[in-house]
Amino acid sequence: MNLQFDGLIGELLVHISAERGLSYNYTRLTERTLQHFSMWLAETCPGKLTNDLTTDDVVDYMRKERDRGMSPASIKIIVAALKLFFGFLERRKFCERDPTAIMRFPKVTWQSPCVLNEQETMQLLSVDFTRRPLHARDRSLPLRDRAILELLYASGIRNSELVTSRLQDLDLPGRTLRVIGKGRKERIVIFGRPARAALEDYLELEHRRRRVFCTSLAEKDALFISFYGKRLTTVRIWQLVKEMAALTGMEKPVFPHILRHYPEFRTIPSNRLPSFIFRESG
Repeated sequence: MNLQFDGLIGELLVHISAERGLSYNYTRLTERTLQHFSMWLAETCPGKLTNDLTTDDVVDYMRKERDRGMSPASIKIIVAALKLFFGFLERRKFCERDPTAIMRFPKVTWQSPCVLNEQETMQLLSVDFTRRPLHARDRSLPLRDRAILELLYASGIRNSELVTSRLQDLDLPGRTLRVIGKGRKERIVIFGRPARAALEDYLELEHRRRRVFCTSLAEKDALFISFYGKRLTTVRIWQLVKEMAALTGMEKPVFPHILRHYPEFRTIPSNRLPSFIFRESG
């Protein structure tokens, strides 16, 4: 990796996370994108510094990414990260000119969000964790996984909001959870009785036992933790949701964000409706 770029990337990450308050996921995505560019730069243009870079250099990198199969949406993410990076360097006088200034974002075809129909929704919610292979049951936490599924479905929160949720932000009697969303904005989400019951079972029977393995205050405060007491990651939630779908025999790709998009619920029992569509009385 280009050592000069490595240090400048660190400067940008501090700026966007601490000063601008952008989300952890956005910061990590920007970091990975810029590090990949830095590695390419070190291989193709060793010793080249920020003031030596031209628009043609950046275009060559973009062309290489496109040729290896990058979609327009992925290319757009790269362009955004590079514009953010070089714009920051120019404003802070780390470079004299921004080589991405004249670059434009590629056009991305809009696609309607993938959703689950009524049958698929109920199929996913009826997942049977006892169907896991024996070798996968030893360190699994089925009550936690049930609570994750119910909360994602009932509240419509993002994957990143779920993994950063804390115990002190959960109000079980009131069936609410305080979450920190994009731009560090705080909001309260609500959930129904099935999600509350799943959370109660998990906290009483699994969380309490695994919490003794937590080694930091952040882990002890986390609502969802691993078998070894570690805070769950967004990647792990992806894996769990995909596993749940596989256990039910679903062939459609299922991922956490799909639970934020709801079809027309005509026949699902009212106590299984997402809370922001239907909030139970009492």
